[in-house]
Amino acid sequence: MLLEYPQVVLFLIACAAIANFEAFIATDFNNQPHSVRLPPFVPLTRNEIIFTPVESMTQALRQHGPVISIRRNGKIEYLVSEAFTRRVLTDESSFSFEHGISKFLHLHTVFRLHGGTFFRDMDFILKDYLGPSKEKMIQKIWSIFNSSSSALAKSCPTTPIDVLPLIQKTMAEATISIFFGSDYESEENIHRVIHIAEDIADFMGLFQNQSKLVRFSPILWRIYTWLTVVFIRIPYHIGPRLTRQIWLQISSKRDISDNSNDSLIEYLARRYTTPGSTISLGSRLWIFVLMFTVVFASLHQTATIMTWVTFYLATDLKRQDWLYEEAIELYGRESDMTQMSFRELRKASRTDSFIREVLRMKGDSVNLVRATIRDVNLGGYLIPKGAVVLPVTYLSYRSSRHHIDPDNFDPERWMGSGKFAETTGPGYLAFGLGKWSCPGRGLAVIEMKCWTIALVHFMRLKMDQNRFQIVDPYNITSVPPKGLIQFSTR
Repeated sequence: MLLEYPQVVLFLIACAAIANFEAFIATDFNNQPHSVRLPPFVPLTRNEIIFTPVESMTQALRQHGPVISIRRNGKIEYLVSEAFTRRVLTDESSFSFEHGISKFLHLHTVFRLHGGTFFRDMDFILKDYLGPSKEKMIQKIWSIFNSSSSALAKSCPTTPIDVLPLIQKTMAEATISIFFGSDYESEENIHRVIHIAEDIADFMGLFQNQSKLVRFSPILWRIYTWLTVVFIRIPYHIGPRLTRQIWLQISSKRDISDNSNDSLIEYLARRYTTPGSTISLGSRLWIFVLMFTVVFASLHQTATIMTWVTFYLATDLKRQDWLYEEAIELYGRESDMTQMSFRELRKASRTDSFIREVLRMKGDSVNLVRATIRDVNLGGYLIPKGAVVLPVTYLSYRSSRHHIDPDNFDPERWMGSGKFAETTGPGYLAFGLGKWSCPGRGLAVIEMKCWTIALVHFMRLKMDQNRFQIVDPYNITSVPPKGLIQFSTR
């Protein structure tokens, strides 16, 4: 039957792509300065925005701010300084997370699908599914990460290696175990979800700054990306076998009163089962959309942040020993630490503080977005309805209002502060702020802590030539850095 193959899901994505392109064309040339009351327009070049975003944006705000407009990829966007960051991120009567992320990532139609519930569904589902299952998830995560680090230590490469493929593979195993269940655990599915996550990232435009075509024409780049991702890459990487397996599981009969969250697929199937024990075609397709969005967020985004943590770790041998001492104190010297609990992981305050400081210092320029839902007066300037607004979060991370000696990397900064790596705040925006803070941040931090503890327990890391390359300075949050690491056993 046709519904057993990925073309069904692809049809939904293709419709979204076509409508997204229509919205892109319709709005591309309409967001132009039209009133003297608008914030000053600063003509930053493409190279300044992409390659020196921190320097260019902060200087522009100092000279013309605290609110300015720039043109990026043919569209007008508004940058705001730290003075208005909290309001932009928390004032829901003026600024919309849903509209902002839809415009910024060209997800207009995905936002409108299923009655416009996409972001609300994702927020609720992740909080509801992940909340009660932390203890069980930690056991799964720790087992996978511990095994991965142990295997690396046993093989102990004699030359520096690119650690990103290992991180992606480890994260893919964890993603499948947590969200899909044991029936999906296979090498084939590990490779599939890695590719699917990268496909979705490309579809959202997260890699566009590395494309030569986008420099020539953003519109042509988007058309080409949509066509290749939707009609070639996604069909190939999902494949009929995985699609059929998920479809049959959704279609199987179940007791909707059973609240045991064996997998996210089961959770979603129960959630969308009607009183007559049926799941509509629309709900089945919606489950696919939600599942693969979770794959992207859990795998690609967390793997990127985990790479940053690993690189910072590899450039500081003293801090590795400092973290190793904590691991030994908490978990002992056993060569194979097989057990981990949420309570034990919470005690790893050094590891937690180190991760929080890496996320603060890694150099984000803009990593959060909102859109105005009405004309808004901000700092004496009028920002028109429907405009994309980007707080320059670097200014909040490096503000003396929030941090002592803010430009200094201090891994001990957060110890005893009561602020954990997942705790949001106006000076720490790695996971957002307010109602729309990342609902999966608790899981992401658990994974980063397990990864860090496992690494330092088995090995020492040294960054090759003690440096790494920032591939996309504008999009540090979603594009991992590049570099080689030399591993040695303890």
